[in-house]
Amino acid sequence: MSNLEVQFTPPGAEEDVFPGHVLGSLSIFTTCWWIVLMFVFVRNHSQDENLRNIMDQDSYPIAWFWDYMVKPESPYVYLALALFFGFTTQLIVSVCELIAWILYMLGDPTWFVFWASVFGYWGSMVLYALPWVFLSLQIGITMEGLVTDAPGSYTLFLLIVYVGLWILNSVLHLVYVPRMHAYVIATENLDANSQNRCPLRRDNMTDREYIRACQAIARVAKAKLAAE
Repeated sequence: MSNLEVQFTPPGAEEDVFPGHVLGSLSIFTTCWWIVLMFVFVRNHSQDENLRNIMDQDSYPIAWFWDYMVKPESPYVYLALALFFGFTTQLIVSVCELIAWILYMLGDPTWFVFWASVFGYWGSMVLYALPWVFLSLQIGITMEGLVTDAPGSYTLFLLIVYVGLWILNSVLHLVYVPRMHAYVIATENLDANSQNRCPLRRDNMTDREYIRACQAIARVAKAKLAAE
């Protein structure tokens, strides 16, 4: 091998911490957008009014969509439904995934593996499509493709953001969830095999169950020693 050639050995599954960091960062990023989108309104022109509720009062998006999503005759029903599904799906998928990731970083991977594999994986691909589908209906049916008048700029802004979040979350979950699974399984297997002082028999316990049982015994033993 020449001096110019470089050997690269990919990390083993037990060293591959990158997927967990990527998915955690993604949940932070999407949660930040979840907050922003519930309070930001984009005008077509500087003299345009803010969002107005059914009482004709200024309103933030998070309060506005509840009134109009149940009014089929309203010209804003698709926009309101898009905001509703954006709010609820991001809450279910990314905000809860962020909480689970914090627990993962504290040493408990159970909820993060479950949430990222089920709600994160399928929610990103299916549920995250709902907001931009309704926004497309708002532009295509209600606005007849014209976004020059309010709330055209706002609808287009939401469409771009929600499509971007859908693509980003779908791709990263497709790529990194299997790798995170492999990392957690490998590390738990190593931890289980390193419990050489554990008095328990393994029997039919999973790696995770065995590790937790041994750790519980160790904590009790330490507490007894400390009390003596």
